[in-house]
Order: sequence, then structure tokens, then C-alpha cells
Amino acid sequence: MSSTATPEPEPRTLRTVRRRRHDDSLRTAPRRKRSKISEDSFVARGEEGQYEGHSASDGHAYPGGRKVSGPLDGDSSYHHLNGNIVVRGGRKSTATRTGRTDGAQVLTQNANYTIKSLPSTPRELKRAGNEFRGTLSASTGQALAVTRGQAFIWGYTSHATVTNPKVFDVPFSVKDADPLPFGALVSAGVSTETGLLLLSAISGHVVFHESIERAASMGLFQERKPGVDGTIAGTFNGEHVTALTAADSAGFIVTFDSGRLAHLTLRDMQGKVRIQAQFLRAGSQVKTSIFDSIKGALGAAAWKLDSATVRTRAAGPRGQVQVVAITEQAELKVWEVDWSGRSHWTGSISFRNQLVDELRRSYAGETQGQAEQLVVLEFVFVEQQQASDAIEVHTVAADKPLDVLLLLRVGHVGQQLHFLCEMSLSGTSATIKQMHMISSYQPTGSSTSAPKLVLPRPGHTAIIMFEDAIVMIALNRPNDADPEAQFHGDESYIAPQPFQDAVYLRSDKGFAFTGIDSEDTKSALAACCIFVQGAGLMRLAVNDSSEDPGLSQIPTKSKIEQAVFFGILPDNALDLSRYEKKTRTQPELENAVLAISHDVLTSQTSMISSSPVSIEDNLARRAKALNTLIAHVRSSYPPLSREATWRLLWDAERLAAGQALWQVSEKHRANAKLEEKPRATLLHECVRMLQEVEYTAVKQIPSSDEQLRQMFVLQLAYLDKILCHAYSVVHDLVEEGERPAPFILRLASEADDIWISVLQTTLKFRVENAELYGLQPDDMPEGILTDEAAYIKIPEFWASGQTMLKSIGPLTKLAGQISESAYEAETENLCGKVAIENAQLVQLTCHMYEERGHWTRSRGGSRYLAEAKALQENGIKARTEQLRDLVNIGQLPAALHLAEKYRDMHSLTRMIVDEATYLSQSYGESAGISREVVKPRMDENTARIGRYFRKFGDDFGNAVFDYGLMQGNAGDFFKNAQEHWGKYLKTWLRADPARAKLCWINDVMADKDYGHASEMLKMVATEQEDSLWSKEVQLSLAKLSLLAASATKPSSTDKQPMTSLLKGELLIASTQRRVYAYLLPEIHAAIDPPAELEIALELYARTTRKYHPTLYAQLENTLSKVVSHIALSLEELIDALTLTDQYDTRDPDTSLHESSFYLALQVLNVKGPHLDPGRADYLLRIIWKRVYVSTNWGALNRKHESRPEDETHDLMRNTPLYHLIMLGTENLLFTQGFTQILAPADVHDAGTTAAELAYLQHGDDWLAGAIKDNESMDRTLLSAMEKYKCAEWTTECKRLALADLEIHRETEAADREAEVRFEAELEVATNGYRPGNGDVREWIADEEREEHVLEESDGEAENEEDHVDERWARVREGDSPHWAVKIEDDEEVEQVAGSEVEDEGAEDVSMGED
Repeated sequence: MSSTATPEPEPRTLRTVRRRRHDDSLRTAPRRKRSKISEDSFVARGEEGQYEGHSASDGHAYPGGRKVSGPLDGDSSYHHLNGNIVVRGGRKSTATRTGRTDGAQVLTQNANYTIKSLPSTPRELKRAGNEFRGTLSASTGQALAVTRGQAFIWGYTSHATVTNPKVFDVPFSVKDADPLPFGALVSAGVSTETGLLLLSAISGHVVFHESIERAASMGLFQERKPGVDGTIAGTFNGEHVTALTAADSAGFIVTFDSGRLAHLTLRDMQGKVRIQAQFLRAGSQVKTSIFDSIKGALGAAAWKLDSATVRTRAAGPRGQVQVVAITEQAELKVWEVDWSGRSHWTGSISFRNQLVDELRRSYAGETQGQAEQLVVLEFVFVEQQQASDAIEVHTVAADKPLDVLLLLRVGHVGQQLHFLCEMSLSGTSATIKQMHMISSYQPTGSSTSAPKLVLPRPGHTAIIMFEDAIVMIALNRPNDADPEAQFHGDESYIAPQPFQDAVYLRSDKGFAFTGIDSEDTKSALAACCIFVQGAGLMRLAVNDSSEDPGLSQIPTKSKIEQAVFFGILPDNALDLSRYEKKTRTQPELENAVLAISHDVLTSQTSMISSSPVSIEDNLARRAKALNTLIAHVRSSYPPLSREATWRLLWDAERLAAGQALWQVSEKHRANAKLEEKPRATLLHECVRMLQEVEYTAVKQIPSSDEQLRQMFVLQLAYLDKILCHAYSVVHDLVEEGERPAPFILRLASEADDIWISVLQTTLKFRVENAELYGLQPDDMPEGILTDEAAYIKIPEFWASGQTMLKSIGPLTKLAGQISESAYEAETENLCGKVAIENAQLVQLTCHMYEERGHWTRSRGGSRYLAEAKALQENGIKARTEQLRDLVNIGQLPAALHLAEKYRDMHSLTRMIVDEATYLSQSYGESAGISREVVKPRMDENTARIGRYFRKFGDDFGNAVFDYGLMQGNAGDFFKNAQEHWGKYLKTWLRADPARAKLCWINDVMADKDYGHASEMLKMVATEQEDSLWSKEVQLSLAKLSLLAASATKPSSTDKQPMTSLLKGELLIASTQRRVYAYLLPEIHAAIDPPAELEIALELYARTTRKYHPTLYAQLENTLSKVVSHIALSLEELIDALTLTDQYDTRDPDTSLHESSFYLALQVLNVKGPHLDPGRADYLLRIIWKRVYVSTNWGALNRKHESRPEDETHDLMRNTPLYHLIMLGTENLLFTQGFTQILAPADVHDAGTTAAELAYLQHGDDWLAGAIKDNESMDRTLLSAMEKYKCAEWTTECKRLALADLEIHRETEAADREAEVRFEAELEVATNGYRPGNGDVREWIADEEREEHVLEESDGEAENEEDHVDERWARVREGDSPHWAVKIEDDEEVEQVAGSEVEDEGAEDVSMGED
């Protein structure tokens, strides 16, 4: 016996005998005394006084007075409370004690079955790796577990763990490699005592304790033997026991691995305890010779029979027992035995062929030709209900059939299938009633133990225990809800199949099923107890699924719920996460998962209490359930759609946000209690509003605290509405204006806390759990999807809906205003808190606009795209305003951070520049210590701007300079920019031509880039400047800058093209001034510019007004610019020179009579090379066309016919054509420039096509009128060509002009030579100078060479000519030419020369000083 402590037996009296019937381990714990805690102890926090309402016995109120507990609430019994509910407040009631439960922990439960872990199992048997073989004695309520060293007996119906089970040492040696011993609890007829039988599987050694009570007592005295020993004689060498089957009063049937059966009896004929065993022999097994003994000596292998399973049942009123054995090859054998040890062979029948044929017929596809490999694994009797209670003996020879349920196996290892077959055996025939394939279980490999089959009463469900799974299969088909459905002719009709399901053990902790026994429940439940290695004893109860068609299979939702709610239990040995490989549609799966998720969120599932004791624990358990749900679904089922995935994530988000909100709520409630007058929190008011408009389930609860609790339990799906109500409450109170500012400030702070806690937790949860839901965290930085394609097929996000967007923006603005207006000494801290939270709200607002915009844009369609565009614009506008408001409440760093984060250059630059301006003004107005405070902030701001330049580059530069240089302190800002951010300033200035005026200043002052400054000035003058004077100044500065660039960088690129271009632009400007000077004598007396224009048009535009109305309108606009000193374009200047009427004025310097067309060609010659070829060609042709049209060819012809040639030449010399050719040829305009002389035939169609004039872009009406006017000129020109021989006169004018020019040149050369000679003679007379050999001609040659050098130098030649003119002006007399000066005598010459030398010396000194 074991030395473990066993209760000491009491004296054998009548009283103690009765007591001994109840095992100590089954005694019920004493009844608990009623608690003395008063009802006042449960008054809800935050409530004043008591209130009436329904409450649970734990002190917490629940809607409707109902409490539901589940596996997630720590209630292992998973029960419903019964009885009346305690009512708190004035109404008193008495609560009845709730019903007692069995204390078992529910391991899994659904509509079909429940599995519980019985708490009674001793702790020793729950240890991992502790192997045992278990069996029950349902009649005594005791369980037996036999290990290799000990046997444990305890009352398995106990409600608590049995800490002192009866423990017996196994009296024979068992090695670790040997099979476990067998044991059985024995009830001896009318005796109330229970015996213990132990049997060695190897040696056949048998030990029997007639009474476990006496055996325990006798074990205290080592010299006394507690039991009776015996041995099963006749076993073969190596033959092992495989089963021990009770045979009621006839003892036991021992099954060996050789296939032999032995009848084991425990008493002799006189009823004394004695171990006897005899092998049961069939008709063919009776010994006939000595060779039978030789077979036994050789071992079991020499006489190996077919393995068999055995069942027994009563066969008569005298203790006869029928032994039925069925072999693996489907042969049934029957014996009758009794308590005395006698046995009688009654016969056998083989039904293998029937089984094979049925498999081939009904399951040909499933068995795939392996039906011949059929093996019978196990069987049970199928009890038929009898008309009377009389016992009928069924044998193979009897008239009435014997019904059995067979467990079959077909196929090889790895491809095995299992079947259940119900058969009726009558006489020598066997009839198959039904056969079911077990589809819910698939073995994973070879098993080390044989499966066990039980058919608990009332027999509607068979239960099979495999080594790693329990399979339940209903024997009756479910009643069809529509019996006539099969007659409707619908080929798709499928009759409902019997229910079956499998529950597996976890494979990671060494669990294994080791035994199973049926229980009689006296109800419709089929129940059994199962022994699990490492977990103890479990009870399985199965409902009759045939009564309800809905129970024919476990819904997907129920299967998932089992894994989610029971699979997470820490001590659950069942693996509920295995995916049942059966056809489930994707919508069915997703609907089930979404329903479970929503039920958890709203506490609508029976698995979770809707009235928890602790809200915090309840929220944590629900969150864990959703976490388990998605993990289980993703690991065990096909992938979910994106829509379903996101819906699951949103439910989990709300629950996580609810957890954060509960913490905030507790904090708010604690703060409210500290106030002078306790008040309800903002969240209380939000919940009250929610009940009124959204939810009616908890309206009857008067307590605001209980309403708040129920919101967290039932209403987290309405979390977005709670947030919107928070804004509404604060807004309404501000609008009313009746509450004090500190009160409003506190509510604004609470509103901020509510919004921030919910939304920040939501976004954080997304990022941290993205991978759990099959999403990529990189795709949603900060919880917001960045790829618009990822939003496709995703429903509207709850956290960025329309109502949310309409509330968070106004709340942010309102909270900032409240913080700013309520600022006082006593509210400083709270105002600071609200200001800090305001920055967080701005961030959340940006997130919501971003998410909403992406989602809307992903919908596609014009309506959604327009809405997305509006959202983007509104988001930018809201952000800009909110950032500005942040600055106003002292949150500049936060505002800068947000602007930097979203690359909002507009807001960033405004804030940074305004800060710089403020600091600069403060620094200028402060002194002493104040400056010491401001200076570091200025340096910090400057460094911050530099960092922004490095980070954002041109984006920031463009924005900051655009804004900074528009402020009142633009000069200081520009100087500061040159000093600290010159590189970026330079880039910004050069990026846009509109900044050229500032650019050239920066080029000169900071960069010393005179060449670029010259380019900028030229561009400003030619492309941007309207004022003629400013244009001339800028062109002059450009020329000066170019000279400076040449001086500082002589080796740089050739400046000649730029120099030429600037000279040309200056020429154009000076030409416009000549036009004005030409008009000035006539318009100087006008009182205003309109009058000046009117006079000019009247005098100089008569011809154009008369014949060319469109060109006149154009000329009118041009002359208005001339009189207003507005710079003209090239076309406008050409119009002013070629369309005006020219008159010879008294002042030759201002007259355009002879030079107007020449000036037009001159400016075109300057600009022509830089123009589009088509444009330049048009302008050249239109000028010549107007030249020919303006010449009076008729007068020239008439005078030529009646006048001499000289007079004709004089007339020709007064024509515009002559003047143009003369001046052009003289100034090399036609030989070195862009322009050339065009014949009348080359220009007659100039300006008559839309293609030529389109570039002017004056409109279609003007274009048509201009073409019409030019066509009118064409008619005039063609008439001149045909009637007056215009072409011939053109040639004659050209010839005459060239001849006159030659004469003019010769005259000028002679005059020049006389002038030089006079100068030489004067020099000789004055200084006595004789260069060379004293020849005057040599001196003249030197002078000419020096003059040639001066002409080649650009500016110096002009200056030198000026000096020469000044010098010779002093020797002129009156208006006579300088070469006509007469010298009377030498004294006068010397006097004049002396004064000239003196003046020249003075000039040299002044130039040296310059």
C-alpha cells in the first residue's frame, strides 16, 4: 500500500456505516454565511444619495436585472443567474440564493454539445507527462486512474479539486516501456462497498481489494496483506493484455493482443474472494492433442488469432452474461458466462462481405477501391426500446435480431477513412441498417492506441475517442423542416445530413485521451466522461440534433466563437482553432466573422457578460477576444476580403478607443468630485444625449453613472456620435453664455480629452496591429493609408465620416477661443493644457481630412472627384486657420512642427517671417536685459529658417521670400537674407523674371555678378518696364554693369553681343524721344494729356484717319503712349514713324520729315536679328510698303514731263524714298545691317494675310480691319506701279541718291582735309612742332592714324571727339565753319594757342582727378 495519508476508518457502528457510504472527497463545502455589507456600500460613484433601480447581487446595476456570464468573465460554470434581483434604494426586496453549479469549467459550448473540465481531478493527474489509464464507476460516482506506480480513486462529481484522493501503490513492477496496468472499481451486489481490481498488462498478475476502505485501513499495518493476488494462467510468451471488460456479476473479460479472451472471476462457488481465469474457446479452439501445449510454449505468435473487441451484457436472471466479440475481419463470436466461471460457446457469424459491398455501393468515390482493406476497430450494442421492462436475451440463434454499431477503418496509413455502420444480426444473417462516413476527422498518422466507441443513452449520438480527438456523430437524420421539399422536383435539393463534429486536443503540451465511459443523465443528453492525460477528467454532453434541422451542422459562426471564447482559456486542453475542411462560401465565413466581431463590440454575445463587475476588465477581455478572433480566422480560414478585414479592424479600434476613453472618464469623474459643487462630467451628458436620439436600451436606468457604464458595455459602436455630442454640448453652452468661463473651460478640456484619447488610440492601434490584420504598417504611417488604390472596396471610415469632420474643426477653433478668452491667473494651467491639446486636435483634423479625401477620391466618378477636390481645399483652408490660431494661443513651436510636417510652405513662411518681424521690432524697441532675452530667440529663429532652407530647398525659399519681401520691414529682411541665406535668395531671385529688379540689386551688392546684373536690367527694361525714362535708366545701368563685368572678369565670355544689344535698345528709346520731340512744338500748349493726344492726331494722323480707320485706331493708342512717355513696342514705334504725316519743322534737330522711315528701318535693324523671321520679314515689308504709298508719284510724273532734269531731281530729293535710300546708304544700313532695299513688287501684299498679323493678338475684328487697310494700300501701290511707273522711279531715286551721296562724301573729304591742314598749321604756328622731318603732311598722317585708333576704342573715341569739338569751338568765330577762321597775325595766333594750351592742361588735371 501507499504511504499517502488516507482518512482513518471510523468505528464500525450503524451510524458510521451510513456515513462511510459518502466519500470524504464528495462532501459539500459548508454553506456560506450571508454578507453583512449594507446596500449603502454600493451607491454609484458620482451620484448624490441613493437611487432606485435594478441591480445585481454583486452591487452593480444591469439593464432588466439580468446578468449573463461567460468564459471571458472568469465564471467557469458559464451559468445564468436565477431568482429576484436586489433593488437598491427605497424599494426593498429579498434576494434568493442562486442555484448551485457543478463548478466545472466550460471548455467549449455550442447548440449541439458542451465539454467541461471537471474540477475534481487530483492535481497529480494533471501534471504534464503523467500517463494513466482511467475508468469510471457511474453507480458509485467514483473515478479510477492507474499509473505505473499508483492507483487514484476519487469522487469525480465533486465541485472542487479533490486534495486527498485514495491512493494505492501498484503491487507489481511496471517498467517505463511496459503498457500501463489495468484497473477497475468493483461493486459487489447489494454490498455498499467498492472493490479495486488491478491487472498487469505484461504478466497477467491480478490484485483484488474487496473493499477500498478496508484496504486503506489495513495499509496502516505493513504486516497485514490488504488484497488477494492471482495470475491468469496459460498466457503465451510475450502475450499482453489489451482490454479489461466488465461482465457484471460474472467478473471480467480480459482481451489479449493475440486475440484470445479470458474469463476472470473474483469469487469461488462459496462466494469467497478468489482469483480464477479461464480462456474462452470457440468451437474450433478446443484442445485435441499435446501439440496445443507446444504452441503455448512457443508464444503468442505461434497461435495468433484475429484481434477482437468485446462487449458484455446480461443474458438471464441467474447472473448469466453474454460475451460478444467482433474481430477485425468482421466475425462475430458469442459466449455465455456466469459468476462461477463456467463459459459456453454459442456460435459465430461473418459479415465482412456485406460491409465491403455496402462500402463499394455507397462510398465508391471516397474509398477509391480500398474497401477490401476494411478493418473493424470497435463496436457497441444499440439498445432498442422495449415494450416492457423485461430483459430479453438476444443471441445469434434467437429469433429477435442483435443490433450493433461498428467502427470501421478503410485504407492505408495517411489515407485512412473511418465509418460507422449500424447492423442487425439475426440468426446467420446480417443486415446493414445505415452507414455514415466520418468526415469530420482525419488521422494524421499511425496511432499508438485503439479508438474507443461509446453510445450513451438515449442513443442518439455515438462518441468515438481517438488518441487526439473526440468525434460525435448523430445516428438519426434530422427532421426536415419542409418534408415535401424533396418532392418539389428541385434537382438541387439535398437532404440534411446527420450531425457530426470533431474536437481535437492541443498538440503542444502532450495531451492525450486515455479513457472514455458513458454516463446515464436521465435526460435527452448523451453524456460521457473522458480521461485526458495532462488535463484530468472532462464531461461531454450532446444534444439530440435530430429534433432540429438547424443542428445538423455547427454554423461557421459557432465554430469560430468556440475558438475565440474558449480557445483562449489558459488551461483548455482542446484545440479549437483547427479549420474544418468543408465547403464554406466566402460570404458565409465573412458574415460569421463580422457578426462575432460586432457582438463582442456591443456585448450581444452570450459569451460575454453584458453587466460586468469591472468595466476595465470587461473591455480588456473583449479586446482580447477580437485579437483572438482575427488571429484564428487568418490562421485557420481562407483570406478575408479587404472590406471584411477593415470592418474587423474598425471594431477592434473602437474597443481599444473605448479602453482609453474609460481611463479618461475615470479621471474626469475624480476631478469633478474635487470641485466645490460636484457635477456630472461632459461624457455623462454625451451619453445622456445618445440615449435620447440613438439608443433606447438603457433609457430606463436613472443613474447617469450606470448609463455611462452601459455605454462602454453596449454602445461603443456609437463612439463617433459620442464625440460629436461632446462638441455640441460645449458649443451650446458657449452660445447660451450663462455659464462662467472657468466652467466652460473645464468642459472644453474634457472635450479635448475625449476626442484626443479616442482618435489617437484609434490611429495608434491601426499601426501596431496592421500585421495582425494582414495589412502593411508601411502603407499607413500614423494610421492613415497613403495609397489611394488601397481605399478601393473599403467602406466609409468611421473615424473620418462627414459628421466627424463637421465637428472636429469647429471644436478645435472653439477650444482655442475659450482658452484665449478664459485666461486668468487661476486658470493658467488649464488654459495651457487646452492650448497644448489644441495642437493635437489640429494634427487629428489633418489626418481626418487626408483619410476622407483619399477615400472619396477612390470612389471615382465626377461627383466624388469634385467632393474630393472640395475636401482638399477645405482641409488646406482649415489647416491654415488652425495654425494661425495656434500661434495666437502661444503654440508657435507646435504650429511650425505641423506646417513643416505637411510641407505647408504658405503657413510656415507666414509664421516664421512674422516671428522674425516681431523679434526684430522687439529687439529694436528693447534695451538692456530685454535685448539679452530677445537676441537668443532671434538667433534661434534665424537658425530655424536656415534648417528649413536645407530641408525644403526652393519650395521654402519661394514661399518665404515671396512673403517676407512684401512686409513693412522688407529692407531688413532682404539684408538679413543676403547675410544668412544668400545662396537661396540668389536662386529665388533668378527663378522668376518678375524678380529681376531685386535680382540685379542682389547681383551687384551681394554676389558682385555684374554680368548677370546687366542681363537682368536689360530684361527689365525691354520686357517689363513701361516708363520710357525708367527704361533708359535701366538700359544705361545695364551698360554700366556690363563695363564693370568686363573690368572685373576680362577673360569671361564675349560681351560684344550684349553691348550691341544694349546700344540698340538705347537707340530705340532715343528714337521714341525724337518722336515726342517732333510732336512737342505743337502740343506743348495743351492743358492735359488727352488734349495733347487730340492735337497730335489732328495734325499728324489726317491721312491715316481718312483712308485707314483700323490703323488709325492703332496709331491713336500709340501716340497716347508717346505723349504719356510710356515705352513703345517695336511695332508701335514703327507705326508712329511710318503712319504719321511728316512736316518740315523749323528745328532741324527735331524734324522727322526726312528721317522717319530711316529711323523705322534703323530700329528694325537693331531688333531684327532677335525676332522671329516671319515677324521681322513682315515689319521690313510693311515699312517699305508705307514708304512707297506715302510718295506722291503722280506729282513726280507731271513735273517730270514739263520740267528740266535738274528740277525733276530736286523733286525726287524731297520724296521719302530718296531720303530713306540716302540715309540708309550713308549709314551703311543696307550693307551691314538686317535691312535691305525692297522693290514695290516685293511689298505690295504685305500685311494682307491673317498669318502675318496673328502674332499681334489684337482680336479678330482688328485683324479683319488691318487686313482691309493694308489691302487699300496695296491698291494704291499697284496703281502707282501701273500708272506712274513706280518701279522705274524707285530705280532712278536709288541712282540719284547714290550719286548725291558720292558728291557729298567727296565734299566732306575735302573739308576734312582742309580742317586737318588748318589744325596742323595752327599746331606748328603755336608750338613750333615738327614731327619727323618737319613735313606738315607727315604730321597729318600721324593725326589720321591716331584718329583711327580712337574710333576703334568704344567709349574713349566718343570722349576724345568731344574734347576735339570743345577745343575747336574756342577758335570758331560766329556761325562760320571752323575751317573759315582767319588769323590776322602771329600775335593773335599765339594768344589763341596759349589760351588753348592752358585750357587743355586744366582738362587733363580734371580727368586725372576723375
